[in-house]
Amino acid sequence: MEREEFNQQVEYFTESENGIGLSIYVTLKNEQDFIPRRLNIPNVTESDLQLLFNEAILEELIEDLFTIQNISSADERTNVLYEYDLEIPEELEHLSEVTQRDDIPFFNLENDDLSQIEAVLIEIGNEENQLILYKKMFPIQIFSREKFFLKKSTERFERIDDDFIRLDPSFHLFLLNDRLFIKDLKVLERFFSFHEIIKREALSGLNAITQLSLVSNIEALEELIDDVSFARKLTRVANNSPIIQLGISNDKVISFALTHPGVKGKIKVNDDGTQFTLDTKVSKNTLIKLLNDDYLTSQLTDLYYDSLAKDGIEDNQETDEMSEISNEAQSVDVV
Repeated sequence: MEREEFNQQVEYFTESENGIGLSIYVTLKNEQDFIPRRLNIPNVTESDLQLLFNEAILEELIEDLFTIQNISSADERTNVLYEYDLEIPEELEHLSEVTQRDDIPFFNLENDDLSQIEAVLIEIGNEENQLILYKKMFPIQIFSREKFFLKKSTERFERIDDDFIRLDPSFHLFLLNDRLFIKDLKVLERFFSFHEIIKREALSGLNAITQLSLVSNIEALEELIDDVSFARKLTRVANNSPIIQLGISNDKVISFALTHPGVKGKIKVNDDGTQFTLDTKVSKNTLIKLLNDDYLTSQLTDLYYDSLAKDGIEDNQETDEMSEISNEAQSVDVV
């Protein structure tokens, strides 16, 4: 999704004339069906919460100068919002249920345990458009009467005798009109089956490299499939490698590797010069960078660059202010 379209869709939920409402749901641990529970909250509290999350939406989703990138092409860039374009983890399939079902049960204060809350879902919207924020709950945000908490009274402190949870405006991912976006990639990797999904996608990247016959010891890459960081790099190859998509010949890739100042010496070739031999971690990462065309040369200065951000442009295309700011913020190494 382009940033301008994204901003327009998000701003819709902060405009009072659109009749925006707010509901809060929770999911519970150890439930195989992932059915949410709705929290019974007074209207006055809902209004306060709506104001709280509106401020967070404006600050974190509109004013922040992040770039939007497909998660299948994730690299090492920072300040990125990922649009999810892979298989959805089973644990997140229930996100859309809160907009599709009318029979979601309430959280039962007598039978349901606060300590079993897995996540909070904040639904913001109306019948036409919905924004669902997902917030992973951690033990520090759930307070049990078994512990000792004090609150201020008029002249002294008094003990809090009830269980309670703490809600703040932070969130880790969200569903924007049925499109999933990831704000915190570490939460996705740690708490969901994302690693298994990435491994399956990485195998596609490995198969693509195998078919090139560019590597003499392909098993050197097979060993790294379980490394989620490297698996993400292989996923990027599978979905976005310009070398594979354009059918660049092996001879040209090898010749480039032997002559480019940022590459030569980092990756070996076999005796007849027809394949790469991967014998170090550096050589494996260099191969991935080669296939993703990360090594660039400036036509203006003849300087060499190792660049992650390569947004395609067309002749005479105007660059808007946001793109200029975003590009200046990207980290580029000069070789």
